[in-house]
Amino acid sequence: MRKLNEEAEQLPDERVMVLCTGAQGEEFSALARMSRDEHAQITLRKGDTVLISASTIPGNELQMSAMMNDLVVKGVNLITNNDMDIHAS
Repeated sequence: MRKLNEEAEQLPDERVMVLCTGAQGEEFSALARMSRDEHAQITLRKGDTVLISASTIPGNELQMSAMMNDLVVKGVNLITNNDMDIHAS
């Protein structure tokens, strides 16, 4: 696995934040690949937190649900805009 960033590699886990694409569960988006352990640089672990601020776009329900299920099975703390008033644009 390639290193993400030399400086990030030296920081404690709780000091690293990654912003990425994929809130709709698109097959090749960064977050979907992380949820399936297919991302080349980032591996999510039990106890990591993922914030999803997007609302589901009609037609994306199945892929988004599958991705969110994969995250929950990994033991990731999943926070959505249904849980907390978060939004990004």
